[in-house]
Amino acid sequence: MNTQVIMVSLLLLLGNLDCASAISQDQVQAKIASAKTALTQHSAKQDTANMAQDYTDIGLGQQTLGELDKAIEAFQEALKLYKTLDNKAEMAKEYANLALAYKDQGKLDNAINAHQEALKLNLFLGNKQSMAGDYLDLAKVYEARNELDKAIEIYKKALKLFEETDDKEGIADEYVELGEFYQKHGNKKEAKIYFQKSLKLYQQLGLGDDENAQKAQSQLNTLN
Repeated sequence: MNTQVIMVSLLLLLGNLDCASAISQDQVQAKIASAKTALTQHSAKQDTANMAQDYTDIGLGQQTLGELDKAIEAFQEALKLYKTLDNKAEMAKEYANLALAYKDQGKLDNAINAHQEALKLNLFLGNKQSMAGDYLDLAKVYEARNELDKAIEIYKKALKLFEETDDKEGIADEYVELGEFYQKHGNKKEAKIYFQKSLKLYQQLGLGDDENAQKAQSQLNTLN
């Protein structure tokens, strides 16, 4: 997940997002301060669920600013609280947050372990869509480790889950991911196949102007 996506996610979560393009570090810092104030208030009331959410919000902001050690500490605090509540769905999300922060830090083994914990929980919950997202991010970690056979195996697990849940936009997005993977690693034939499949599906869904559709078309043009 890139910095801009994290910033958008953070501000959407905390509210008052007027324009994604106008996001600044000052805005993120203000949101972190707001979450810290909320944490103090919720702590006084021993409101565990909201305390956990506050730590998550703080962690997302700190990750956006590149303060990865602090972000990981905040995510770990959130995870501890969700464990006391036995809230497995939120625990899974927190492991996913940790995994992304560890990947940003270059601690790829830690990222893999955290993704695997998220997958276990989402499997227990039967949450296939979240599992698909976990697999997608896990594949990127293996790709970063240059374990390309493992990465493609996991990318395709993500695709299978998107198919099983009939998430057609997710399928189209995964085709783009696969196209980019193959293009990056020199397999132009497979890259073209997946970009073409994605574009066909985006058109069927009426999403021809979608950002990922435009990305697929741009990448396909470079291959023709």
